[in-house]
Amino acid sequence: MVNLRTPLNWLHYVICLLGVAPVYAALALPAQIALPLALLGGISADRQQRTVIPDRGATLASLIFFIFYGWQVSFVNLIDPVINILALLIAIRLLGAKSGRHLLQNYTLALFSLAASALLKLDASFLSYLILMVFAIAVSLVLLTYVEADEKMRLSAAEFRKIITVALLMPGIALLLMLAFFVILPRTQYPLWNFLNPGGTSKVGFSEEVRPGTVSNLAETRTPVFRAKTMELPKEDLYWRGIVLSQLEGNNWKRLPEVPGTTPDIRGGRAVAVTVYPELNDRRYLFALDVPGQISGIRAARDAEGVLTLHRTPRKRFFYEIVSHIGATLKAPVRADRWLQVPENISPRIVNLAQQLRAAGATDDQRFAALVNYFRTAKFSYSHRDLPRGPDPVAEFLFERKTGYCEFFASSFALLARLIDIPARLVGGYYGGNYNDLGGYYLVSEDQAHVWVEVLLSGEGWRRFDPSTLAVNATTELLAERGSGQSLAQRLADAADYFWQRAVIVYDFDRQMTLLLATGRNLRALRPQLKKPATATVLMVLGGLGMIVVSGYWRGTRHRAHPLLRAYLRSVARRYPAAVLPPRCGLTELAEAVNDPRCQRFADIYGGAFYRDRLLTREEREALREIIAQLKSAQN
Repeated sequence: MVNLRTPLNWLHYVICLLGVAPVYAALALPAQIALPLALLGGISADRQQRTVIPDRGATLASLIFFIFYGWQVSFVNLIDPVINILALLIAIRLLGAKSGRHLLQNYTLALFSLAASALLKLDASFLSYLILMVFAIAVSLVLLTYVEADEKMRLSAAEFRKIITVALLMPGIALLLMLAFFVILPRTQYPLWNFLNPGGTSKVGFSEEVRPGTVSNLAETRTPVFRAKTMELPKEDLYWRGIVLSQLEGNNWKRLPEVPGTTPDIRGGRAVAVTVYPELNDRRYLFALDVPGQISGIRAARDAEGVLTLHRTPRKRFFYEIVSHIGATLKAPVRADRWLQVPENISPRIVNLAQQLRAAGATDDQRFAALVNYFRTAKFSYSHRDLPRGPDPVAEFLFERKTGYCEFFASSFALLARLIDIPARLVGGYYGGNYNDLGGYYLVSEDQAHVWVEVLLSGEGWRRFDPSTLAVNATTELLAERGSGQSLAQRLADAADYFWQRAVIVYDFDRQMTLLLATGRNLRALRPQLKKPATATVLMVLGGLGMIVVSGYWRGTRHRAHPLLRAYLRSVARRYPAAVLPPRCGLTELAEAVNDPRCQRFADIYGGAFYRDRLLTREEREALREIIAQLKSAQN
């Protein structure tokens, strides 16, 4: 026999865990400590059938926590206090009484906690937590109904399995309806609660300025930046262009506010279609394989340097499609001095080196070859640690430490190029990406942020050149690091998140309308193929009749006891014609009204089956028929 209180208690623990698990990492330390202790204390107290905190104590503790964290609530600090309040209220309820009212309170708190987690991070795991919680709460509510009627109710294993099966069917059907409603219900243009979750601010990785020498060690983070769906490409083609920096002030490379021309003049290259799904952040720059061409799917500006910018900071997730031209060159409208500008007070050592390189030849190609050869033979090392931080970090990199990362390589290379009259600029973005063959896309993260150089040689357009690849350890430190693969589990998890974003997060009103219009077109296209409409009509009618027959059989099976009930009620009415019965009275009330032990026995047998959602056994039906027969014989 199964004591229903035991599975009900465990479902209560599971529901609480599902509610707080998504927000646990964001909780304050007191809440992080209180929750597991409360869970263990609650389990121990339930096994001993006692309560750790009485109702008054629980109410007082709830008020204290509510006031303490409620005082911290403001428009800019709303989520953290709220999730701490919810977590601590759940912890108090775990240690308190476990009546039906208390369990329902904790289920509500857990649901609110799970909903609040969506304001922190809305990824595929949220759907998993939600589905598990819906099933757990549905089963728990069914068990709670029985326990409320009889606290010590026990059922056989077969009866318990039947109840669980029926309880699991309800949320299963509800989830199918939720899926249908998700597709067809009108979507809002912008998420209603998005103002509480405007997206993260990137503090490491890609930057709109390049300033070598500002840190001694570069922190890395593998926070995803975007996913790009395209074919698998050679690693040397995976340069994701984001920003062009042409102005040099001291050691600081910045973006010029005005760029000649309005659209890029792209020459050559191999066209590749890419669909990019960015993570939500506060940047206005879009990333695309170098060199980006036509963009669609979102309103963005594209200038002559191939830089794509949004008109305003994005407030919701989006995606865009772009055609990139791998291996192409960008033609410059003029050979302007803006790309030869250098700051004052350049280190004499750098000027002397530039003079030596200039002496290598009179043409751009000869001087450029000399510059490349210098970087190839100077034995520079690529590293993110122990970086130059002196007053002139570029000179320190070139002549002393000879160790740095991409900003040092690109800054020094571009500066020397300008000093030998070769127009040069820096391009910032990302290099590499982990290809997920399960989803057919590249995952690009912040640790793959990169800076390279573009030079303008006579008779050519802007040519991409990455001086970091000339480091003596580039193969092991740069190329190997950025080509590191993911395990199967990591690829599965990331693919799930990728499809979650495609199917749910970016499913907005525009995509909904596109889907509906496409469905309408497909249905109209199918109409001519239905050459025998009469056949389709007959099939539909037969299907409807079949459903009616199955439904009737099901209803007849489920309510097989109704004829006995009707016969019983007729017999009682004839046996006790003078009895005054309350309207809509139940079988027990009827038995009490006529004060007949045979009626009470009928109520016990019939109610025992009906309220346990099971059919009458053969013995029970025979017993009920015997009671009806006795009532009929008594009339005579």
